[in-house]
Amino acid sequence: MAKGLAPKPPEGHQPGKGQWTLQQAVDHAAQSHWNGKAPTETKMVLRALGAATKVASIDVLMAERGLRELQLQLGNSPNTTNRRLSALRVVLKEAYRAGVISSVPLLKAKEIANERSFRISPALEAEMLTWAVAKDTAFYDFLVLSLYGGQRASRTLHIRLGQSSASTADGYVEDEHLCFPKSLTRNKHVRTTAVPFRPIIEEVINRHAATKGATDRIFETRTYKWAYETWVKMKADLIDHPDVIAQKRDGEPLGQDFTIHILRHEFCSRLGDEGYSVAEIMDYSGHKLISQCDRYVKPQRVARRAKLARQAGALPIGLPGGEVPDYAPTRPVVRLVQKAPTPTIDTSALSADALAILEALKAAGLGDVANTITAAVAAKKA
Repeated sequence: MAKGLAPKPPEGHQPGKGQWTLQQAVDHAAQSHWNGKAPTETKMVLRALGAATKVASIDVLMAERGLRELQLQLGNSPNTTNRRLSALRVVLKEAYRAGVISSVPLLKAKEIANERSFRISPALEAEMLTWAVAKDTAFYDFLVLSLYGGQRASRTLHIRLGQSSASTADGYVEDEHLCFPKSLTRNKHVRTTAVPFRPIIEEVINRHAATKGATDRIFETRTYKWAYETWVKMKADLIDHPDVIAQKRDGEPLGQDFTIHILRHEFCSRLGDEGYSVAEIMDYSGHKLISQCDRYVKPQRVARRAKLARQAGALPIGLPGGEVPDYAPTRPVVRLVQKAPTPTIDTSALSADALAILEALKAAGLGDVANTITAAVAAKKA
């Protein structure tokens, strides 16, 4: 059989027999080609083209247009769309083998000259977070947890303050980490992705912990539709930002890549900038395949230097960035974990003015500064 041609139909093949829906065709392909379980890409194909669509009506234009619109809506890469196109091609070939359709549309993967390279600069991030604080504090929280938690929007929206036995698939907070269950291993243990807190995440978590229950969702009443529609409004206001306009692919603006999913992309890219390996990035992001994650690894000189400096102790071991901005909804941050007790010293030798300064610092929410001064005095006296 020549490469690229549909397989020869079986004996008794009757073109056009029956009118399967796309859902029926996917179910058939799951049994005849995928050993009972269709890949995730078929779910997105059903979403793009409609489960009730007749397979006989699907042509090249309909398939490419539907999958492209879904790509723009979700912010996926062209490679992701090509995988969905490949899954659809398998579904249609199996329908052809079954005699449901008389021919298979010539669906071809699109050539990709350059991978998506849109980046969120510090200036653009500040504009996004400032916009969110002014419009909707909940969206500020969503941006922070997405950009510094590294998960898809759907998973971010289901983060709970603590682990819930009733919702074992939801992310939760534990020991200054955002934890996201991945899958069951052969011995039935749940593998979990754990992303350490940055200060900016800690500010969000503490603010919600003060008003919600121990296992409540942070975004209890918010949906993906809310996140998507709010993102579209923000994008409309920031699309003319210099850091958006300046980014191009093949001479064309990259504004279409400025989507919700770019938050996860930026999380991984920043780790790559810091010299993290593919395995380390996968451990934090929850990617299952190296092929999905290796594009974030940066072999450039800057990334190599950052990696060597971190290994030598010149850089912190934790994830980079994530300081609490001045415009955050609340300051200062009250840590979830109990801090070490403040050292006690004999204050009889301190002047009244010195004691007043220490108390003023604590009253202003700068207890850390006051404790540092107190510890220094204690060390000096010792």
